[in-house]
Amino acid sequence: TPRSPDCITTDLKPAILYGRFSPKPEFRESRDSIDVQEESCRKYAEFAGLTIAVVLRDPLVSARQVPLYERPEGGKIPHLIAGGIKHVIASRIDRLWRDADDGSMVLAEWNKQGVVMHLAEMGGNVLRSDTPIGKYIMRNFLALAELEPAMISERTSQAMKSKQKRGLRMTSEATIPWGWMSDP
Repeated sequence: TPRSPDCITTDLKPAILYGRFSPKPEFRESRDSIDVQEESCRKYAEFAGLTIAVVLRDPLVSARQVPLYERPEGGKIPHLIAGGIKHVIASRIDRLWRDADDGSMVLAEWNKQGVVMHLAEMGGNVLRSDTPIGKYIMRNFLALAELEPAMISERTSQAMKSKQKRGLRMTSEATIPWGWMSDP
């Protein structure tokens, strides 16, 4: 399968497959997740009668910090759409956006251009952005995609403040620089 925007197939229903994972390279599962995303998107594409024209991967990119079109591969999407691709497939909405405003703006633009967003990992259900219920659910998913990391951040911050109040160490033994030791 071509991975370059210059190698677009001429199928009547070409699609962009997009995958991303957050910058947590110390976790092997994070690095493998992009392959799992691609596999589920390929299965969905076959089911939906779409041909994967281009695979875009943004490993080690935070969707909270970097808007879709500012990412190395995500930035290619407008050019591909202008070239005639009208389908974008991702495993889940949080692979594309963790910012509801960015997601809403891009989805509105895609709707005007006739681009259909497909989410592959929906428990066997089909979710497309070109139906009224699909638009409604995607807006809710965008809000949840933004809420999830904010809640995790808030819980982490509360836990750290609680540890500090009790006089507990905030770092693990593994993060203490070589030649130093923790004060018991």
